Amino acid sequence: MSQAQEVYTELNMIKAGKEQYRRSLEDVKKKNKLQGQSLTFRWKCIILFLGVLCFLFLAVLAVLATLRAQAAPSQGLKHFSPATGLQEDCSCRTCPETWFGNGRSCYYVTQQKASWHTSKTICASLKASLLQISSREELDYLKAVPIIGWMGLSREGPGAPWKWLNSSDEPSNVVEIHNLQDKGDCTVFRSRDRIFYDDCGNNYPYICEA
Repeated sequence: MSQAQEVYTELNMIKAGKEQYRRSLEDVKKKNKLQGQSLTFRWKCIILFLGVLCFLFLAVLAVLATLRAQAAPSQGLKHFSPATGLQEDCSCRTCPETWFGNGRSCYYVTQQKASWHTSKTICASLKASLLQISSREELDYLKAVPIIGWMGLSREGPGAPWKWLNSSDEPSNVVEIHNLQDKGDCTVFRSRDRIFYDDCGNNYPYICEA
């Protein structure tokens, strides 16, 4: 083989080696790129999953907080102590759910409004009656609870005596009735200040007692 042929052969071998190296380098780059894309996609999936999980967790917390807030008022009134302003367990009598008591009586207060006669019927359907206050202790207890509603004290007309439901008894001097309206034969208990009378056909919340 001549010297020229040897040189030509060596050049071809060098060229082939460079081409092989270039191809190997491109293969490595492609492989790394594919691996990088695969890792990026995997991390995106993980982040998305964690985001959805976090959203669901917050949604559950919001629902639980709402339910707890709705249940808090009735639970807070059920064993309310006017002396301390705190809840206390009462061993004298257990009141139904959504009712509250002072050991001798159970009370139910609603935000639903109705006339006096309709309120009386609703309380009767609950095996109770509209509120009837029998002592200073009971009055003081109820004054400590923020409530307003029809009570079971009425009269047959202006000038007639006030009487409790289903009774001929007139209210004791514990109950003071104030005139805030021009007319009315049914009474409303408002714990923050007084008992007043109004037209029996007007709509107020009502207070049942059992």
